Amino acid sequence: MSVVHVTLYQGSLSPDAPFFASRSRKPVLAYVTNMAIRLEQGLSLSTGWEMQPPAAPVDFDKLRAGKDSRWTQRSRLTVGSDLMRDFVRASQQFHYYYPSEPGRRGQEDVWLRFASGENFTDAAIPLVADALPYVIEAWRPREDEKQTPFRTTDMWWYPTLSFSLDVKKALPGEGSEWLFMRCFTRSIKNGRLDLQSVILDQHGELVALANHVNLAMPASRNTRKRKTVDNKL
Repeated sequence: MSVVHVTLYQGSLSPDAPFFASRSRKPVLAYVTNMAIRLEQGLSLSTGWEMQPPAAPVDFDKLRAGKDSRWTQRSRLTVGSDLMRDFVRASQQFHYYYPSEPGRRGQEDVWLRFASGENFTDAAIPLVADALPYVIEAWRPREDEKQTPFRTTDMWWYPTLSFSLDVKKALPGEGSEWLFMRCFTRSIKNGRLDLQSVILDQHGELVALANHVNLAMPASRNTRKRKTVDNKL
């Protein structure tokens, strides 16, 4: 087992200064614990856990052809979609299939597959786990309803403040075409929401659990022109 410290730098690097004395900012810090899941040995017990309430049944052949009446392919980026997709580029990598009958606000089920047709591998699990911070979109009032501060036409951005992931099992060596994810939030308050994601494989076995803290911010914070500050060293 090994632990890797990862720092993501963004901005200009001074060719005349040491790397860590550069003018870059550090928007992401991470600690990654690595181990070979397929080589793990140890105590295993059956907990009897099941997804409650269970997800709607699915027929993958029909779903692939868009003919499973219980699931509908759609995007979550329905407001200002062209602009949103321009900076939420990860959303373009997936096909999303949601239940045709909407559930309660604060919880969403979705089947995902790569838009490219590739299979999901272990390396893709973190991307999947962070692919759906849009549970809050269910609170948008319809055009015929009384508008709230979360108005129908406003665009919002949900950057990840913190994110933890526990991978429970390895995917097959050849990968998996489909992954299921249930996301739910317990509290949305003062521009911050918690989010938990449960990821299953197409056989219904638990693959990973993720916990997030996200901010809810106007999309203009991510689309307006950036100011450049030249900090002299």
